Amino acid sequence: MITEIENIRLSRFDRIDRSLHEDYMRVLTALRPRPRLGPFKARRLTGLTFSEVTLIRGWFAEGNTMGLLKAMELVFGCKRERLGQFRVVDYFHAFNWLTRELEFLAEQEQRHLSGKLGPELEMAGVRRLDRFKELNALVALAVQFGITPQEVEKWNYGLVFSLLWYNKVYREVEKDHLEIIRKNNG
Repeated sequence: MITEIENIRLSRFDRIDRSLHEDYMRVLTALRPRPRLGPFKARRLTGLTFSEVTLIRGWFAEGNTMGLLKAMELVFGCKRERLGQFRVVDYFHAFNWLTRELEFLAEQEQRHLSGKLGPELEMAGVRRLDRFKELNALVALAVQFGITPQEVEKWNYGLVFSLLWYNKVYREVEKDHLEIIRKNNG
């Protein structure tokens, strides 16, 4: 197993031998994340629109090179054609940062937005809504604010996340309040 690599240009990276490519990936994915790619500074994901974050997640889930390059272009503001000129070490410092940020968003969503489903909701088939993914959040906020889901997509991801979290906490407080009233009157 190698522990050092030649710092080739990204444009050459996909043309190296497959076994060498795997060795490179072991080294490159271990690099410390950095929010810079040469002169380009990363945009915070929470400052991107909800639809941009959704696109980036989709591109990462697909894992194809073109989608990953589109994600890097969107976050770092560097044209795809120019990305190939960067050295792999610089590119992967930035790529690892983006990967870590996506993982952080997923952890935050899991921690703050998910909750236990009651047996009534399970029996009613609430899991059928899972196939709609982000559309569930878009529709809920669109209804709440009297706008279309397309308008919500244009909002910053950070705002959408905060509103969803607020709505979840508010529903929990409301439920607890009703339970206290029920106990006091019962």
